[in-house]
Amino acid sequence: MSDVELLNRARTGDAGAFSALVDRHAGAVWNYLYRFMPARADREDLLQDVLVKAWLRLNSYDPGRGEFRTWLLRLAATTSLDELKHRRRERTRIESYAGTVEKVTTPTDGSAASPGCEEIRAALESLSDTERQVVVLSFYHDLSMPRIAALLDIPLGTIKSRMRSALARLRERTPILKAGDL
Repeated sequence: MSDVELLNRARTGDAGAFSALVDRHAGAVWNYLYRFMPARADREDLLQDVLVKAWLRLNSYDPGRGEFRTWLLRLAATTSLDELKHRRRERTRIESYAGTVEKVTTPTDGSAASPGCEEIRAALESLSDTERQVVVLSFYHDLSMPRIAALLDIPLGTIKSRMRSALARLRERTPILKAGDL
C-alpha cells in the first residue's frame, strides 16, 4: 500500500495505517535525530514528539508538495532545532545562575562504530545548528540542495551558503577529512 493510501486511511482515524507509515519512515527520522542528539533517551523523546506532531497534523500534509517522508523529516528538523534552542536557553540560565560553565561530554551509548566517527561527530557538533541541519540532510539523507531548501522553506541561496560554510569549517576542524572527501 502506498504512503498516500495509508495517509488517507490514517486521516479517517485508522491507527493501524498510521502505524504502518511510522514503521516505514521512523528509521529515517531516527537517523536524522541521531546527528543532533547523542543520547539515546533524548532521541527517543524527540522521535515520540515528532510522531505525535505528525499524527496531530496529518491533515496539513499535502502529497502534491512532496513525499510523506520529506514532510516527516521537516517535522523532525523543526522539532530538533526547537529542542536545541530550548536546551541552549536553559543551559544559559543555569550557567548564569550557578556562575559555571557546563562541560560537554561525549556520548556513552556506543554509537561510534568506525574509526574517525568520533572526530566527525565532534566536527558536526562544532557547526551551528542550521549548518549541521543542511549537512545531515544532504550527506546522511541524500537530499539535494533544492529539496533541502523546499523541506526547510528557506531560499536555495541560503542553503548553498550554509553548506559552503559548513564544509569549510568541517575541513578545517577535521584532519581525517581531506578536501576531496566532502
